[in-house]
Amino acid sequence: MVGENGQQLRDMMKKGFDSYRAMGSKTMTCADVSVTPIDQDHCVAKVQWSGEYERKNKERLTIDFEVDYLVERRDGRLKVFGWIAGDEQAEFKRHGLL
Repeated sequence: MVGENGQQLRDMMKKGFDSYRAMGSKTMTCADVSVTPIDQDHCVAKVQWSGEYERKNKERLTIDFEVDYLVERRDGRLKVFGWIAGDEQAEFKRHGLL
């Protein structure tokens, strides 16, 4: 999926956060970050996340996962311009959240 960084992205992110909360997401913690340079202005930041969830029966569980963020330096600032993640829907189903 591709899009511009503007109101449409903000609306989509809010919709996504609302759906995560509806299925039981409680907290997301960044456990670790490692960075691999690609060239002088680009890198991949591998972020290890730990998500706390609550099933409908109130049972709590933790799901650990990683996301690779594509980062570029533009005008002296770092900007995420894309990311690569696994099939989170399949993972949520496997753990009984969907």
